[in-house]
Amino acid sequence: MANGTNTGNDYGQAVAAADYSAKQFYLVDISANNTVTVASSAGQACFGVLQNAPLSGEVASVRPIGPSKVVVGTGGIAAGDQVQAAADGTAIAAATGDFTVGMCLIGASAGENATIFVMPSSGQVN
Repeated sequence: MANGTNTGNDYGQAVAAADYSAKQFYLVDISANNTVTVASSAGQACFGVLQNAPLSGEVASVRPIGPSKVVVGTGGIAAGDQVQAAADGTAIAAATGDFTVGMCLIGASAGENATIFVMPSSGQVN
C-alpha cells in the first residue's frame, strides 16, 4: 500500500497552469514564474510531485523532495527502481539517458499509487 508523509517541505506558492483536478500525485515541472505543469515528455527533468488537485490558476502544492505517493504508468515500478516521468506525467522505471525524479520505496502496478522518495531531476540514468 502506497503512502506519503507531509514532510513540511511542500512548495505551496506555485499555481496550476491548467485544470489538474484529476492529476493529484502526478509529476510536474515549472513552466513559467511560479507556475507548474504536468510532465509531458518521457524522461524530462521534473520539479516534484503534485500533492493536491488544483483547477487552473489555483495554488498547486508540490513535493520537491521526500516521500510521496505517485501515480504509476505503463509497466509498473518496483521497490529500488529509479523513477522517471512518462509522457503523461505518471511515474515509470527510469531508462538509460533519461532524468530521474527519485527512487521507488513501495512498488505498484500501472494505474495504482506507489511511494517514491522524490529527488527532483537528480541526474540522468547511465
